Order: sequence, then structure tokens, then C-alpha cells
Amino acid sequence: MIRRRLFSGLLPLVAASATLGATVPAYEAGDRLIWIGSDDRARVLPVPGLMAVRDAVSLPDGGVRVLIARKSASLLPRSDALAGTDLACADILPERVDPRILQLVDDAIVLDAKLSPTGELVSMWTIEMEVRVVDAPRGEPVHAIAAAAEPSWVSDGRALFVSRLAERAPALSGALFPGPLNLAKFDLRSGRIDDWTAGIDDSRSTPMPSGGAVFVSGRRTGIASLWRLDRAGSEPEQLTNIGIDEATHADFVPVPNGALFVAPDGDLAAYAIRYGERREIWILELASGATRFLAGGSHPRWSASGRLVMRAPASGGRDQLLSIDLDSDARQVLATGLPPLRDPLRRPHEASIDSETQPSWTPKSPGREIGAATPEELLDSIFDEQPNGPDVDAGTTFRLPLSSNPGYTGYYDNDAGGGVLDWKCGSWTYNGHRGTDFGAARWSNIHAGADGEVYARCDGFGEGWVGNTDCGGFGNMIMLNHGDSYTIYAHMQNGTPTGWGSKACAELIGRSGNSGNSSGPHLHFEVQKYGYPDDDPFAGSCSGPESFWTDQNNGWPTTDCQDPGGDIVVVDNDDSGFRMVGPPEYWWLATGWGYGGSTRWTWNITSMPFENGAGWLFNTNARGYDVQVYIPGNYATTGNANYYVHTGGSWRGPYSVDQNSYYEEWVSLGRFNFRNGVNKVGVIDVSGEAYGTQRVAADACRIVP
Repeated sequence: MIRRRLFSGLLPLVAASATLGATVPAYEAGDRLIWIGSDDRARVLPVPGLMAVRDAVSLPDGGVRVLIARKSASLLPRSDALAGTDLACADILPERVDPRILQLVDDAIVLDAKLSPTGELVSMWTIEMEVRVVDAPRGEPVHAIAAAAEPSWVSDGRALFVSRLAERAPALSGALFPGPLNLAKFDLRSGRIDDWTAGIDDSRSTPMPSGGAVFVSGRRTGIASLWRLDRAGSEPEQLTNIGIDEATHADFVPVPNGALFVAPDGDLAAYAIRYGERREIWILELASGATRFLAGGSHPRWSASGRLVMRAPASGGRDQLLSIDLDSDARQVLATGLPPLRDPLRRPHEASIDSETQPSWTPKSPGREIGAATPEELLDSIFDEQPNGPDVDAGTTFRLPLSSNPGYTGYYDNDAGGGVLDWKCGSWTYNGHRGTDFGAARWSNIHAGADGEVYARCDGFGEGWVGNTDCGGFGNMIMLNHGDSYTIYAHMQNGTPTGWGSKACAELIGRSGNSGNSSGPHLHFEVQKYGYPDDDPFAGSCSGPESFWTDQNNGWPTTDCQDPGGDIVVVDNDDSGFRMVGPPEYWWLATGWGYGGSTRWTWNITSMPFENGAGWLFNTNARGYDVQVYIPGNYATTGNANYYVHTGGSWRGPYSVDQNSYYEEWVSLGRFNFRNGVNKVGVIDVSGEAYGTQRVAADACRIVP
């Protein structure tokens, strides 16, 4: 629910002479910390319950007001796309370390929220497709705009641009933007709303200092583009399209995934794009409409002096906070060690090492880097020596990803130049096509080609068109990790992509549709195979020498899954694949218990970083395995032994086991897709229980195909 007081009424608008606040770069930093960035430094502060930062502006007293989310809920069955969060306002004052927090919305109904330029008002977009305005300091309701979405403030805070729906959408309808959309402007003083455009998909508006707005539209020309509008009812001007970008000579000028962020001088705007896991920042010159690529990264924000602050990728899979002077291109690292950003609207259930077990991260001072070792680095220390990997076979093969084969609308393009060449040396493809297109009718069942784990997913997008960039053009999609390869299933029907977790071969993972960059319903099936120069799944005279299909069947792959095969592999605590780290005098060997008649054990500690750890190495071919650990009947008293699994280049976990509840038996940690070569399982002495009161056993580990 929205917080309401016993009295109501409209909040008086801030006078035009009031000092306007400036947008402040603010980012979640993991471990319930928030980064506050400026031109040349960043500070980190704790915020209780922080999950996501929505917006931040500076206050006249030198403080910062931040909109935060602290919980989320998935509201569309089997989908993370249409999800909402609660909303709170956190005032970070100069003289206080702990913020002053006011809960504005209790229920998880908020899709996005923005602060007005002064920070006095909050506009929010809810799952009921309604825009609401509340008083930030007191949480009192001010306005409600029905059948609207994506609010954005004009520079004086007296009006909002919104995407207006032709008819109100029911909550949980499954369509993020049901019905036509046009751009409208809402005046907070009069309560009047005026239509500015008559388009059918005008969205993601950004007000300009001149009084106009820039917005995104795809159906005006069939190409997703940025458009500029100077005044209500005028003819929009197209700023970007699919063409040659003069600055980078790229063959494609993308549009933003979200809002544009206008520089303080009003000349430039920065925006972020994302293609699968690829993140980029682009710059738009508002006067000329020229665009240019700036850097890899996400979440651009302008500082008060006009420097651009952004999250940028760094080593170890983490982010850094980067400040860029666009005039000189001088770049300064403000902070390092930011954990990967999770969007609560898109991926609230993504598995990772739990933030509760991560150490706090320290800002980077000029010229030196501060910070403790990461949990991943500590776990890697268990395995200082590794055996060489075995000779490997071709790895995973795939079944037909549909119930039956409807025929092909396009094969993989094997010509690296400007021509086209399918696997049969024909031309049934188009230039640069990286997958196989099946002419599947809308709502056709899509099946996992092999055992795998959901690595990426997008959902919540409606009908696509040629040039659409939703989820990098894939639209609603699933990407599975098979250990030695990935498969992509794209252009699915809205609301049908399966949820996170492991998927078995032939399991239903979605239904075909026409989302993303698509001219009609079909399934785009793409294989990304490690170690192979070509990723065409068909073996042929003009493709690779080896088929990735379980049975290619003369060009008509069957629905047969790969035979799992393989044997159970056990590594015990006295085998060469077993490792221990930490003071050896604190690792005890007990006999008469455990797998093979012995077990190792150590005393627990309460919190990270761990002191003692143990692990098991497995040299395997790429395949899915059930990972199981053996719990002895004695010397295993902890109720929270934390295990981790390393595969696919990263650690996953922790996976908690109550060792005290088991007696001489195997316990499953779950099913994992191992890559070719070395894969690892580890256990640490951190249990969260009182220091030195419980025993943590490290016995045997096995993998079961």
C-alpha cells in the first residue's frame, strides 16, 4: 500500500526561484551499501535493506536524497519481467552516517520511480499502469495519472512527460505496454494532461531544456529510433536509425534500453544499451542528432560539473565506478570491487554468492587500490595446484528444439565476408545470421536442446518489428549454459520463457512468438560452442566438419536427446583430487567414520573471511552432473556447512547443508553443468554459528551423471 496521512491535499509547488537540485550518481555496491559518486571521488555508506537504487538528487543542505527499493515480487507467473518493488526515500545528510529513511510504498507494486529536480516530489509508475506523484519528505499523495507509464520530469519540476495508454491496462495482464502509446505532458499546477503525439508506440521520453522532448519509437518507420519533438503537435524529427555512424563506422546506431540523461549544459545526453551480457554507453548530441559510442558500461549519470560517471566492467567479473571528462576523454577510477548489478525488475532470482557472505568494499583512492580478497579469490586459494585436463570429446549435442520440424526460414551464414553461404553451400540465409531460424507458428512449444542451466533470459516484450532492439533484438528469450556451450532460443511469446534454474533435455522452456527484431513468428536457435571456429550446428561441405545435432538426419534433426553415459566419480579425503587450506594443525583426521573409513574435520568460525577450507577436483568432459557430498556419522555437528561449486568460469553458492541432520549418507547440492577440464567443489569453515562451537566435516564428494 501507499503510505497515507490522516490529512490530504495538494502539495504546494516549489517556487520558480528555488534552487534546483542536481542528479547525483548513486549505485548499489552489494552488502547493503550505496556508492555516492562525484567528479573525483566516491563514498560508500550503509543503507539498511538496500536492494536497488532508483534515483538520487542533491539537497540544498549538502545532503543527498535517494529513492531505494528494499524488496521485490515476481507478479507474472513463470516470469521475472513484470515485477514490482516497494519504494523508500533515504536522506543521506552530511553530518550523519546512517540515512534517515521514510517508507513511501509498502507493497511491491512500483516499476520505476524518479525524483523531481528539487527532490521534493516523487513520480512512480506502478503495475496498475498508473503514474502517481507523492511528496517525498512526508509521503503524502499529490496526483494520480491513470493509464500512463514512464514518467519523466521537466527541468523546473512543474510538469511530467508520460507515455499515455489508449485504454487502462489491467494489472498482471502480462503485457508491459498493452495498447497504443502516445507522448503526453501533465501540468502539476492545473492537473491538465495534453497529448503531444499521436503515435502508437511513443515511449521512454526525456524532456529537453528547450522545452521539447526526445522519445523512442519503432513503428513510425519500422526501425527503432530516437525522435525529437519541439512542441505539442509538431512533426517529430528522427535522430537515429539503422545506418552508418560516422564516428565509429558501425552499421547500427542503437536506441537506449531506458531513459536518456541530459548533461547540465543541455548539449549532450548519455544513454545505456544492452545486448545480452554486452553493455555500452552512447552519447547523443541534442542539436545535431549525432551519436557516438563512448565506452563499455552501464548506468550513466552526470555530475554537477558535467563529468559523466558510470559503472564500467573491471577484472574478476566486478564493476568499477568511472568518471569521464568528455572534452579531454580523461578517465578516473573512483571505486572498484562493485559486485555485478542486478535489476530487481528483470532478474530478482539470479544465483550468485550471497551478499551476506561478501566482505565490504572500499573506495579506490587516487593512485592506490584498497580492498580485501574476494570470496572467489579465497576459494581459489584452496586449489593452488591442479592436474591437467583429460582429452575431451565433442561434448554436448542437441535435439530439435521444437516438437516437430516446421521447416527453415534461414540457416546459419558461414560466409565471413559480405556474401551468404548456408551449410549446403546454398543461399538460404542472410548476411551475418548467427543462428538457425525455424518457421514455427506462434505458440509452438520450444524444448531445451540438452541438459542445461538458464544463463540469461528476457521477458515482458510485446510484438517486434525489423530493427527492434529489445534484449539486443532477441526479444523474449532464454539462453542455456550446457557447460561446453550455450544455446539461445529467441523471439518467444511474451510471458512464456521459463524461469531460472536447471533444465532437462526436452523440457518445455517457452513458446514461439514474434518479439524483438523479427518480421514474423519464428524460432531463432543459436549455438555458441567453445573451441569451434564455426557455430553452425549442421555439418556440411560449407560449414564445420562436425554436427552439433544428436542426429542430424540428413538435415532434419530428430528429437532424440544425447545419451548421458558416464560413470559415477568419487573423490575421497585421502585421494589426490582432495585439497585443504588453512593451518594444518586445525584440520583433524578421524577414523572409523565416513566414506572409506575416515573423515577430515575442523572447528567452525562465525563470518568471512574463512580460515580453513577443503575441496575436491574433478577432471571431466562437459556434461550435467548431480554433485553430492558425504556426511559422516560423527564429527559433523554444524547446522550450516557452506559448499561452493566452480564451473563455467565462476564460483556458485553457498549451498547450505545441515550436517548434523545426516548420518553416513550422501547429500545432493544440486545438478550442475560441468565444462571440459577441471571443475571444483569446496567447503569452508564459516557457518554463522558461535565461534568454535561446531565441527565442519570434509569427507568425500561425488558426481553422478
